[in-house]
Amino acid sequence: MVGHNGGIFKMNKLKSYLPDKLFGKDVAVWLVWSMPVGVMIILMLIFARWVVPQIIDIKGLFNQIDKVVNETKVLNEKRVYLLSLDRAELESKLTLIENGVLSEENSYLLVKIISKIGADFEYQVSDFSVTLGDIKDVAKKSTKFEYQTVPVDVVIVGPKANFLAMINAVEKSLPVLSIDNYSMTITGDLATIKMSISAYYLPEWTQNKLEALSLTDLTSNNDELTVLSKIDTYKYYGVTEGEIKQGVQKFVPSDRVDPFY
Repeated sequence: MVGHNGGIFKMNKLKSYLPDKLFGKDVAVWLVWSMPVGVMIILMLIFARWVVPQIIDIKGLFNQIDKVVNETKVLNEKRVYLLSLDRAELESKLTLIENGVLSEENSYLLVKIISKIGADFEYQVSDFSVTLGDIKDVAKKSTKFEYQTVPVDVVIVGPKANFLAMINAVEKSLPVLSIDNYSMTITGDLATIKMSISAYYLPEWTQNKLEALSLTDLTSNNDELTVLSKIDTYKYYGVTEGEIKQGVQKFVPSDRVDPFY
């Protein structure tokens, strides 16, 4: 009773300092509601300060769990697809793709490849020109990779009778070569062909990891299968590191005087 009477005494003492009415309401009404309203404000501050951040953290945790579950599902789908492929066929396609681009960013390697193609048709490299820094980045919307073109200007000399066969071989060789332009002059039975040729190189930093490739990326479409089927008929002209170091033997015209001229 003492505590109760003390509380009443304090309330009455507080009322003695206040006007009888506040905002048109009896002060006693305001005093009755002040304590629950204060408690409510304190609870709201506690909720905003500690409870809400915890809810946000929990929501973020659930989002991370959902992300891991989805990524695991996608990886399993890729794994099932890759395991369903014929290993020998897959390795054959990978070999074709590897052979289709230059093994390194080296214009002299490209000249050596052209020299090897020419040897099949009795053509030799007479001259070539490499412009340093002329390697260009190429990004095509139709491809999944960014690749570079490695250009070279080359002059080859050989029998004019083998001219068409030589050009055809360049266009159907691996690595894939692109003849940007060419011209030909004929002297007797010899043909001199000037060509601007480009090959393709895929930098290591653009190699995609399995995690970055979607199942659609891993699945070959009809266009890709058509290209693979086409280049499967091309002849591969591989060049070893030792052959690159040997350099290119240029064609040297004979000093013999033609007796008929």
